Amino acid sequence: MNSENKIYQIPEFISEYISVKEAARIMGKDYQFVWLGLIEGILPIGTAYKMNDSSVYSFYISPRLFCEYTGYVYRGKKRAVK
Repeated sequence: MNSENKIYQIPEFISEYISVKEAARIMGKDYQFVWLGLIEGILPIGTAYKMNDSSVYSFYISPRLFCEYTGYVYRGKKRAVK
């Protein structure tokens, strides 16, 4: 029996959240797949919240949870430098 100890390095996550659109692009899925998955609670990557008396949802996708689910480490949107 092999008793080697394995060491895993945990990546450093940024404080920036991932947008639904960006998460869908990275996952190769449609925007609605991620949108509905968060609302229905079947995608364990973040939270969808709807205020009382409102039809608008707010979304939060955690970079850490996104990495755990997809294996992709989100480093933030690349911003153009002028």
